[in-house]
Amino acid sequence: MRRAPRRAAPRGFTLIEVLIAAGLLAMIGASVFGSFRQAWAQKEQVGARDERYAQARAALDRISTDIASAFLSEHFDRRRFQQRPTLFVGKDNGREDELLFSALTAERQERDQKTGDQQMLKYFVDDVPNARPPVRALFRRSRPIIDEESERRGLRQVLCEHVKQLQLQYWDGQRSEWVDEWDAARSEHAGVLPERVRIELTLEEPDGQERTFTTQTRIMLRRSLDF
Repeated sequence: MRRAPRRAAPRGFTLIEVLIAAGLLAMIGASVFGSFRQAWAQKEQVGARDERYAQARAALDRISTDIASAFLSEHFDRRRFQQRPTLFVGKDNGREDELLFSALTAERQERDQKTGDQQMLKYFVDDVPNARPPVRALFRRSRPIIDEESERRGLRQVLCEHVKQLQLQYWDGQRSEWVDEWDAARSEHAGVLPERVRIELTLEEPDGQERTFTTQTRIMLRRSLDF
């Protein structure tokens, strides 16, 4: 009597096959995780870059609006002030220029507040307080009272961080050229403001590259008010 052939017992995975499969799975998982982490880092970098760009554009809009409203006035208490208290002083400080000027852009913080429309403004670059590592930023300092303390006191506000350069130039209509400094108290300007101001703001991007934003603004009241 012929015996039926014996069926082979089911064969399982060997230890080597299991280890190879586990290694391949780990490699695939590491590759997927690495790709995900890289994509997330790129997303974070793009988000940080867009945020800095938005800050730069908002800062340029703010400084352009303020400079456009700059003014000088001959109406002041001559017994108290020897010189005109309203100012327009642009200093060339290399890569970090500054501008101190009087403007008609004051905003009332409270209803029926007893303040006028004029204020003293200063734009400059300085370190962000308590930032680690140090971060340079564009500051706006405002003081709604124009007096002897206007050049030193006021409310400081950070407009834009990670600033590498602030360049300000002033259009001299008589000389038909851009100049790096302007002081309306000097004899060569005789109480006259520049026709235009060119503003260049350079930021450091998250990847270490630099990006420059440029704009110009025209000053409405160029001559000192005296009527």
